[in-house]
Amino acid sequence: MADALVRYAAALAQTNGHDVVEVPTRRLDGSSGHTTLFLSPTSQIAAESLPHVGSAPDPVDEELIDHLEKRTRMLLTPRSPQPEAVPAETVHLDF
Repeated sequence: MADALVRYAAALAQTNGHDVVEVPTRRLDGSSGHTTLFLSPTSQIAAESLPHVGSAPDPVDEELIDHLEKRTRMLLTPRSPQPEAVPAETVHLDF
């Protein structure tokens, strides 16, 4: 999850975007929690590997990872310019 979050934050920075993301976390006492992060070009994120604490596995939210990866791709994929709208009265079709 940390990798997906860091890639998404980098994409937001590259596109001058921002977002608020809620991620599952494991507290020092082993209980589950959630952390809300504000991501923007001026925010800073650090990810660090820590030794496993307690018997509970680290939280994994595959849906969140998929969502972050999709949003990252959307931010980094160039979009085609939208065609200008042409008023109907200016379009002349010869049949």
